[in-house]
Amino acid sequence: SRWGDRIQLSLLVERLGRASLAYRIIGHSGGIVRLAARIVVAFIHLDSGKTLPLPEPFRQKVEAYRVKTGALP
Repeated sequence: SRWGDRIQLSLLVERLGRASLAYRIIGHSGGIVRLAARIVVAFIHLDSGKTLPLPEPFRQKVEAYRVKTGALP
């Protein structure tokens, strides 16, 4: 890509675990993938550093988004 090119970003949920989720960001322009990133986010207790289960309302929204956009293998 060159400076000023417009890149369309897609956010896809890759995995939804007990205390974490992984997602991909894919940037494409002109039908060509220009960037790809995998990000893992974990829910942890700030004081103890131990993992916390994903809050159910959050999990439900992420799962609905995953179904709507298509699950990654």
